[in-house]
Amino acid sequence: MSPAPSYLHQKGLRAIVFEWLKFLELQSSAIELIFAPIDVHLTPETIVQPDILLILPENQHNIQSDGLHGTPDIIVEILSPGNKSLDIKTKKALYFKHQVKEYFIVDPEKGNVISYYLSNNYYKSVNQSVIKSEILGIDIHF
Repeated sequence: MSPAPSYLHQKGLRAIVFEWLKFLELQSSAIELIFAPIDVHLTPETIVQPDILLILPENQHNIQSDGLHGTPDIIVEILSPGNKSLDIKTKKALYFKHQVKEYFIVDPEKGNVISYYLSNNYYKSVNQSVIKSEILGIDIHF
């Protein structure tokens, strides 16, 4: 059995979800926000469980009772000591392969975010102190 996420991981998760839910509610948005645990079936053989995912209305037909079958539009992974390599290397490659539009890696210990924005079949990488979603036009502080 895998160890539970760290306290800082869970604290960051709570703060990010709270801020995003406030924003989506104020906007009366139809965007679906889901947080772990939920299976994301990128392919029948490739299943991941991102910490946070957002699905735009045009892709919500991919949500089924056993998880999401397809690619989320936005993914947030929050680092814990035991998952850094998985999130930074393995999942980044998977999310790029499956064309996740925005991928954020949050390091709650350092208080920074590595942001990846899909553009012209390339991930543009930016280091910043907030989650800055270009799709939603919002900065999330945690």
